[in-house]
Amino acid sequence: MKKHGIIIEKGQKTQTKKIYNDGYLMISYSSQPFKINFKNKMVNDVNQHFAGGWSLKDMDLSNSALLKRVLEGDKPIGIIGEWEKKNLEQYLSEIDDRKFDCQELKFRKSGAHYLAIAPKGQLKNLFDLETLKQDYQNNGIHIEIKKAGEKELKDYFQDWDAQNSESKIELWETGLILGYPVENTISLYKDGIA
Repeated sequence: MKKHGIIIEKGQKTQTKKIYNDGYLMISYSSQPFKINFKNKMVNDVNQHFAGGWSLKDMDLSNSALLKRVLEGDKPIGIIGEWEKKNLEQYLSEIDDRKFDCQELKFRKSGAHYLAIAPKGQLKNLFDLETLKQDYQNNGIHIEIKKAGEKELKDYFQDWDAQNSESKIELWETGLILGYPVENTISLYKDGIA
């Protein structure tokens, strides 16, 4: 039988999370801790699939599915991209601007347009940042949460990708605001992505 989905391999001190698609290894996250105490509905494995570059068959990774995840509280920030600006209009009618912030922007390099959407609120009120900080600390990674805790998710609409050379945010912030599993981001810090 072909491997498919998320497979965790336990080592002596750490674990490795592997993502398989119909027998093909899509990505591997090594040097992960066995346990993460931070929990939040918006931070989960499904969100990693919306990062681009790889996905599982039969997963709906459409812009509509992404918007639905944000609106249902399963993802903090959604970045919906379209080549034509007018195509973003179809999503706007679904967004309750009393509960969500959204902004239409343009990618400088590609010229494509995008709609950034997120629930209203500061990070310190949306996430248990103290527990998150402790999880990183337990893995030898120091993160500074005070300044980030004062930010709202909408403050990241133009700068959400710490791996972009022009970014001014930290890697842990990218992981959190896009809803990636903390253990995956820890793996990235430890050069454990293959």
